Amino acid sequence: MSNEINDEVFNIGIVNLSEHDSLIIDLLPSNENRSTILHQLLKGYGLYNPLSSESESFERVKYDYATLVQLLNFHDSGYLVELLKERNWDNYTNDLSKHQSKILDKLKLKKNQIASDRQALSSCSSLEFDADNDDDNDDDDDDSRLEKYGLLHDCPIFPFLPQYVNLTAGTTISATEWLMNQSKDKQNIAINWTGGRHHARKSKASGFCYVNDITLGILNMRRRYKKVGYLDLDLHHGDGVSGSFKFSDRVLTISLHFCDVGFFPGSGVELGDGGGLGKGKGFDWNIPLKKGFSDSSLDWILSNVVLPKLTQFGCDSIVVQCGGDGLCSDTAYSEWNLTIKGYGLAVFKFVKTLKVDCLLLGGGGYNNLETAKLWTFITGLFVNGAEKSLGWNLMPDNIDDEIVNFGEFEFWANDQPSNMQDRNDIEYLNLVSNKFNLS
Repeated sequence: MSNEINDEVFNIGIVNLSEHDSLIIDLLPSNENRSTILHQLLKGYGLYNPLSSESESFERVKYDYATLVQLLNFHDSGYLVELLKERNWDNYTNDLSKHQSKILDKLKLKKNQIASDRQALSSCSSLEFDADNDDDNDDDDDDSRLEKYGLLHDCPIFPFLPQYVNLTAGTTISATEWLMNQSKDKQNIAINWTGGRHHARKSKASGFCYVNDITLGILNMRRRYKKVGYLDLDLHHGDGVSGSFKFSDRVLTISLHFCDVGFFPGSGVELGDGGGLGKGKGFDWNIPLKKGFSDSSLDWILSNVVLPKLTQFGCDSIVVQCGGDGLCSDTAYSEWNLTIKGYGLAVFKFVKTLKVDCLLLGGGGYNNLETAKLWTFITGLFVNGAEKSLGWNLMPDNIDDEIVNFGEFEFWANDQPSNMQDRNDIEYLNLVSNKFNLS
């Protein structure tokens, strides 16, 4: 459905999960309950179901679980066998988690739906593998094999992992299908905050990412679009995505990320042209940033570096990963100093100015409430425009304070930058611009 804002016409499709599927996504150990918080905010501000919205200015995108065939478009079969096998989930609960048991209790109330999902998952996972890979015994979950596939430490096995993987990938693939099926007379915007897992490799989980839905989505988009741009705004380098397309001249990746000694994932440290090889040389770009990265610096880089580079590339579509771990309110890292308002408005302006079909995805963000606010605000900007979205004040009354546990009741209560100095001064920003060969 179209929406006219500042003389711009958008056709907007949003992937909003069912309550059951939000609970599945909530089980991700690094972001427990974030999906439910997000969808409660979206519902509270009329951004969940267009039929309940004040203006039917968006379409709710229908989504499916990813099939094994779809996952194999990027991921290795041996890795997927390990990732998708059904286990006795009672053996994989986390006693240290504050929320997991409550999420599982809620899912038990929907056991008929879970049984249905298992049947669907089984039917979509029927591809034949080599016999030595086909083993469903929990006893075989030895540490050496889990280590091989990155399924220890930051990416442990957790209950209903197969459903989580298939949902994460399936929602992004479904969003790209919606995007590609729209007419070209408007700028099409697909939004899927469930996606955005940019660290997963072909055969290994990494950095809280078990499936690289972004790579799968871009691969699907290349069936329609000649040149796909990818912009990563997460605090961490988008290593999994850039590595996936290092030989391609049809995908231009640009990653803005914090860089310091020992900071995960330790890649993307050189400013400018990164790891592109062969035909892909010159199509993988890194912008390592210093402490205190602010709203004004983000807007400057998007306007003076990223937009000109993508225009030079001639992309006819763009994927934007909107990780929220650089927010000033994300105290898990406290490296950047972005506000929800500044971040959201910069993304909105960037996408409008680029004027190509766009897929917006989620990503990192470890203050679950503030990250959910960011994504809700960006959604509101595209659906309702800046004036209405900036006018939000009180939080919706449908928010479950048992899982949010917040004392304030105002949407913008925590959206104040700290006194941290932005070390990305104009001299460094100009250096970034010069490295991108924009003349």
